[in-house]
Amino acid sequence: MPWAPSRSVTRPAIGIAIGVAALIEAARQGGFAPDWCYIEAVGAAWKASDGPHRVYLYMLKALAFIRMRLGDVDGGRAILGHLARLDQEDLVGSSVVSDLAEALP
Repeated sequence: MPWAPSRSVTRPAIGIAIGVAALIEAARQGGFAPDWCYIEAVGAAWKASDGPHRVYLYMLKALAFIRMRLGDVDGGRAILGHLARLDQEDLVGSSVVSDLAEALP
């Protein structure tokens, strides 16, 4: 029988756990800090269409959405603000989530 989470574990909690694991692995492969608070967009790697930097950006976008879905709107907005600095050309489409965040109280 395939693994299934217990009923007490929510899908968003599983999403956060998977997202954080992906951030850590992308950072390891890309050679940068896993904590988004300490990352600066320096170099062309952040604009590459594939690779660990792009995976990291997509995971940040996903985690921001999940945090807001769980009621942590300020936490999601903080991630989106930093993501906008890392991805100034909005290559991963985080502006869509940012627009949703602006509509929240």
